Amino acid sequence: MKGKIILTIIGITLIVGAVGISMYKNSQRSKLPSPQADITINSPTPSLGKIADYTDPSGFIIKYPASYALKNMLSKNSPNYAEVSIISPDRSIKINISATDTNYKSLEEFLKSLKTNPSLISPGQLADMKAKELSFTTGLQTVAIDQGILFTISTETLNQKNEFKNIHKNIVSSFAFVSPTKAEQSPAINNNSIGDVQSDIEEVVE
Repeated sequence: MKGKIILTIIGITLIVGAVGISMYKNSQRSKLPSPQADITINSPTPSLGKIADYTDPSGFIIKYPASYALKNMLSKNSPNYAEVSIISPDRSIKINISATDTNYKSLEEFLKSLKTNPSLISPGQLADMKAKELSFTTGLQTVAIDQGILFTISTETLNQKNEFKNIHKNIVSSFAFVSPTKAEQSPAINNNSIGDVQSDIEEVVE
């Protein structure tokens, strides 16, 4: 009889112990941070809609919004290797892309020649070239110099929406060199700065 009582007491003790351990583990688990709390959700990049490809005869390719109007502005008498104009449907955003010979030996030398001082200058990349990102009150400009050629991508806007920043970023990041589709004549040296963004916007308005 005493043996049954002892076994009953042992059984009850084991059950109580098991329940206590389970409750302790659950209490500790509740103190752990929720996995969902550690997840950072980034705001999605605004969609630029359908994207189109453009390959310039001088030897580069870019991607741009298909709804925008693109025109190769290069003429036979142009001093540039490339002159491309891209304009939004409402004409509030204009992108100019050019490549021309230059006497500037460095980006720093080029920056000193600007007629309009940028509000911000930061390092950038254009294809495999080191570049400078210039911020103006009316737009953005990416410039790079390689083997005596000045490459510029300028985006000007008539409004302060962030759409133009995303478009500029996408065009710059998509810029890549490809084989030229025709022989290019060496243009005359042209050191005229295109940093005056406001003048380009005035041309769009006109």
